[in-house]
Amino acid sequence: MKIKLFILSYAYSLLLPGSAFAEDLSAASFFSNHAVVQCGRPLPVWGRATPGESITVGFAGQVRRATTGADGAWSVTLPAFDAGTRGSLRVAGKSTLEFKDVVVGELWFCSGQSNMQWTVEKSLNAEQEISSADFPDIRHFTVPLRTAKQTLTELPDRSAVWQPATPQTTGGFSAVAWFFARHLHQQLKVPVGVINSSWGGTPIHPWMTPESIETWEHYPAMIEGKRQEIDSWPERKKEFDEKIRHWEIEVAAAKAEGREEPKRPWLPGPPDAGQYMPSNLYHAMVHPFTRLPLRGFLWYQGESNAGSGEGGGMRYTELQNRLIGGWRKAWGHDAMPFYFVQLANFTQPADATGINWAYLREGQQGSLVVPNTGMASAIDIGEADDVHPRNKQEVGRRLALLALSQTYQKMNIQAHGPEFLAAKTEAGAIRVSFRHADGGLKTRDGAPPSAFEIAAGDLRFVAASARIDGGSILVNSPEVPEPAHVRHAFSNNPAVNVTNGANLPLLPFRSDVPSNAK
Repeated sequence: MKIKLFILSYAYSLLLPGSAFAEDLSAASFFSNHAVVQCGRPLPVWGRATPGESITVGFAGQVRRATTGADGAWSVTLPAFDAGTRGSLRVAGKSTLEFKDVVVGELWFCSGQSNMQWTVEKSLNAEQEISSADFPDIRHFTVPLRTAKQTLTELPDRSAVWQPATPQTTGGFSAVAWFFARHLHQQLKVPVGVINSSWGGTPIHPWMTPESIETWEHYPAMIEGKRQEIDSWPERKKEFDEKIRHWEIEVAAAKAEGREEPKRPWLPGPPDAGQYMPSNLYHAMVHPFTRLPLRGFLWYQGESNAGSGEGGGMRYTELQNRLIGGWRKAWGHDAMPFYFVQLANFTQPADATGINWAYLREGQQGSLVVPNTGMASAIDIGEADDVHPRNKQEVGRRLALLALSQTYQKMNIQAHGPEFLAAKTEAGAIRVSFRHADGGLKTRDGAPPSAFEIAAGDLRFVAASARIDGGSILVNSPEVPEPAHVRHAFSNNPAVNVTNGANLPLLPFRSDVPSNAK
């Protein structure tokens, strides 16, 4: 009797549209309820079904049809829609899919390491930010952490879905992406979607396309260095385990005495783990989205590439330029906006030189020679003892200023902090002039300009006094009566106080090396 009931139940289920047994129709995992699609661009929609099946796709009064190929794949392209268009996206074949509350707006792809991954609930004023996060037309999509050795055309499952911003959801959003989207939404008055594809502790090369990293002249040396890291890992792991044992003893003592617990020692995982290998994150967490029209990219990464001195900074410029070019080629758009964050001030305890992050920041800034890029500096909002500064509000806002100014052509937006233009020696001092000093130079605290150093021709830099003189800054030191070179904020953790009229910080620079800034 039970067997007969099961057979009848199974047969009946085949007649139900969308049932578990009949359902073999699927759309790309990007599509879910509350999805945001890019305005002003033709909209591709794709998926899989039974080979030879007729598929109909409809949205906002537009309908397109296709027939699946022998491999079961189908694809249609809907026309471009205006921002603010909304409705249900319906896909019908032998069964039907319906994605509700799909909106058309501005779509940005956000990537990098932990400072991009960092959530709203761990950021400054988190409780207040979360409780006030009632913006149903801002949506967030978190890409699951995965690696792959070969390029994936689709996410392996539908575990990730679009989430509108509410007090119940926003705490888990990427903070940088969220504050960027909020500022953009408030200024443009259109829906904004952000795709968060980031992974803490990752260097740049796992995010790069195979072509862009494998053709790099230093790739063979990088692979050899990776091999040496793998060979030395067992011994380094033993040392790390010993540090953890000591840390656990110190934590127990701190608890017993009511003291603040020491921070846990950190070491990356095995160097051959998937998230550290070339292109593995591009394959799994970037390429599946390359069919989607976007407005642009946001990038916050570099901490894991700092530590190799001046040469490392120069190599980072090459790598970031290659990443930009590789992503643009993958999306078929050679001028897609690419905005990135210059690393915040941080002591970097492991760096005895005190200057490695300065070289990395210089390397980041070198990418400004690439057309349609922009850099939001965080040099003044870091935390000396924490690689994850909590003020993600300002980071997101500065990225949004770049987008509003350069991508959306809002001409009244000042998006750049002062940048080094020229240095001229005069009467035992150096006069430094700047571009983007709109509104005049000033200091936030009313004190003289800080974080300046000068040197004679021997490049032995010493701390220097500085004062604002009209649109320039005069720098001098009694220790250097004949100065030849000047630099600003060229250390891991500089105390920066100079801004322009828009309160954007003076960027780090050194006059002994030609600036790559635009």
